[in-house]
Amino acid sequence: MLAATSLRLAAAGQGGHAFVIPWENPAMTNWTAPAPYRVSLKNWVDYPGWKAFDKNTSTYVLSRQGVPGNPNWWIQLDCGAPKRVTEITFTVIPDYRPRGVYLSTSVDDVTWTHVAGGVEPEPAEGLSKTTVIADGAGMIGRYWKFHCQKTYANHRFTAIAEIVLRGFE
Repeated sequence: MLAATSLRLAAAGQGGHAFVIPWENPAMTNWTAPAPYRVSLKNWVDYPGWKAFDKNTSTYVLSRQGVPGNPNWWIQLDCGAPKRVTEITFTVIPDYRPRGVYLSTSVDDVTWTHVAGGVEPEPAEGLSKTTVIADGAGMIGRYWKFHCQKTYANHRFTAIAEIVLRGFE
């Protein structure tokens, strides 16, 4: 998908000559590395939030819901500078799937824009789901926040194995 989007964006440039650099968030090794990337979150326990961005589906971050279905949690990646994100891949742990996950973005961490809803895979879709943003044209943002509205089977915890953002510099 990324290659097809790259070709479309290049063809749309002036005279067909656009310089497009593919981009994918790096594998995080802690909360703030590699710089300038940073992971932040609300209501997560036991497992560091940066593990949702470590490019390893064997590790995960676990949420604390408090009350089953409590929508009061989110996880966010600060890219350090605005990036055009054209697609995201969201991978879950089967027994602790989130439901109703939506993505929002911001360039200043103050004003937020809704990007997409339903970015998590449904049980019939398997463990991973890739969502194309704005028909492949993407959106520009520095901060990318994933909000959870519900859980499956009224679990008190939700686990995310991996989130990967892709796009262009």
